[in-house]
Amino acid sequence: MSTKKSRELLEFGGLSFSSSVIFGLFWIYIASFLTPEEYGNIGFLMSIAIVGSTIGILGLEKVIIVYQSKGENVFPTTFIIILFSSSITSIVTYVLTQNLFVSLFLTGLTLFFIITTMLSSQERYRDFSKYRLLRAVFSVGLSILLYSFMGINGIIFGYFIASLFVLKELYPFLKKGNINFNLLKSKLKFIIPAYGLDLSLIFRNWGDKLLIGILFGFSFLGNFHFAFQILLLLQSIPVAVGTYLIPKESKGESNKKLKISAVLFSCIITVIFIILIPHIVNNFFPKFLEAIIPSQILIISLIPLTINSVQTSEFLGKERTLTLLITSLIQSGLYVVFIIVFGQEFGLIGIAYGFLIATIIRIIVNFFISRTNLH
Repeated sequence: MSTKKSRELLEFGGLSFSSSVIFGLFWIYIASFLTPEEYGNIGFLMSIAIVGSTIGILGLEKVIIVYQSKGENVFPTTFIIILFSSSITSIVTYVLTQNLFVSLFLTGLTLFFIITTMLSSQERYRDFSKYRLLRAVFSVGLSILLYSFMGINGIIFGYFIASLFVLKELYPFLKKGNINFNLLKSKLKFIIPAYGLDLSLIFRNWGDKLLIGILFGFSFLGNFHFAFQILLLLQSIPVAVGTYLIPKESKGESNKKLKISAVLFSCIITVIFIILIPHIVNNFFPKFLEAIIPSQILIISLIPLTINSVQTSEFLGKERTLTLLITSLIQSGLYVVFIIVFGQEFGLIGIAYGFLIATIIRIIVNFFISRTNLH
């Protein structure tokens, strides 16, 4: 890897990791004064907003990151479509939850995600990471402040406000091109699998909280949500690597050393945190003792998640979204079965093992299916 690439990745990865650490530590911090039931309740509401945002984006963020990297200006068209669909999703969310703050957060999250995706497609990694870091800092600060006055809704409202700082980048992106819906028609074979992939991914990371909350209650969900927050904290490693690689893979650039380094680094982090978790929870989060073993099991998933992130960047760079959709649906389908069956039989530990097993199966299927010509 060149010196420039190394410096670029270190800066990008460092800032991205810092923002994830801030969010992760914040969610772990609030677990110190919330009961598992309260923690599960806010996790449930946040999951509704995040799932709703993904539904409204329609998979078009992958169109932006892949085709903008190739020089096609698809942003103005995709943004208008997303704005319309997300407005509908936000209204439906309000009708279902009767909570305005959840709908506002959904809208803010969508805007933030689409604009930062455009930054990534232009390889403006410093700006991408800067906005993520600013959002993390302001989300935490505003949420803590507003919680004192508004309770759980204050946390959600704080997240919404912190998502708006990136809006200053929007106008330059929109003025550089024209709205042309025909531009996207030729890309439907890419968009439809990409959308299915997004839905499958968001279910695994957030939609599962809705299923778990409905089946097992908020107290059960609170313990699992706490364990999963630790994984999300560490998952910034594969997420940063994947975000960095996709535009480069789209242009045919090789990054073999980076991929190997990312997997090795995830192995080291996994071992360290498996050892530390029991001490951290026992000393600082005694309400969440049930989450210790599930946390350790989920942390092991960091290794296959990193491998999957590398595989995903390769598939997306080659526009093999159908491959990704198939493997993602296999993983999500297995995970749903494991939540229901293992959750009933083995509780939190069973669901954690279910997530790990489904993730490992995904990378194995990725490997074998990559050798075919399926697109």
